[in-house]
Amino acid sequence: MWLQSRGAKVVANNLKPGMMIAASEIKCGDAKSVLKLTECNHVKPGKGGAFVKSKLLDIQTGIKHQHSFRSDEKVELFEFDSGDTYQFLYESNSILYLMNMDTFEEMEVPARFAGDGLKWLQEGMDVRVFMSGGQPFSVQVPPKATYEIAETEPPRPGIEAGSKPAKLTNGTSIKVPHFVAVGDKVLVNTDEGHYMNRAQPERAPE
Repeated sequence: MWLQSRGAKVVANNLKPGMMIAASEIKCGDAKSVLKLTECNHVKPGKGGAFVKSKLLDIQTGIKHQHSFRSDEKVELFEFDSGDTYQFLYESNSILYLMNMDTFEEMEVPARFAGDGLKWLQEGMDVRVFMSGGQPFSVQVPPKATYEIAETEPPRPGIEAGSKPAKLTNGTSIKVPHFVAVGDKVLVNTDEGHYMNRAQPERAPE
């Protein structure tokens, strides 16, 4: 359905996280799938041509891919009707209930449209809903979000290197530094599912 929304081609050297391309561009999985670039690293080896090492996420299945593009290779992007912001209200019977906070319009979409991002949803979170032909086909969570630590080992003084397992209040497990404690709020990269840093405490209104 969304194959009608193909956009312009760009040189791989200009690819940036957040851009979307067709799976057919890297010959993986379903050629009709849409992949979101989550990481782009520009590499200039001592021998051979420069290339862009990328990580991609299938926005409907949550499957992750890795691919290297030649720096001068042209890659076709996808453009959609819109990526409107909605607030996630709740999930029930594999249906996500969302609300457009500008119009107060409610929307119901299948939970599978969130792909791997489903486990990162939390009440009140702003998400982007991508449309094609006036119909939603993908729900994207923010690339980073704050979560509270529900379970982990107590901090161990003097240990700075390495990490330890932790469970968030949404039930998802991640690795965190040894100084993180239960009750701490941490910023998580939802594309890769890893700890970024401890969240800054919210300032009280003046």
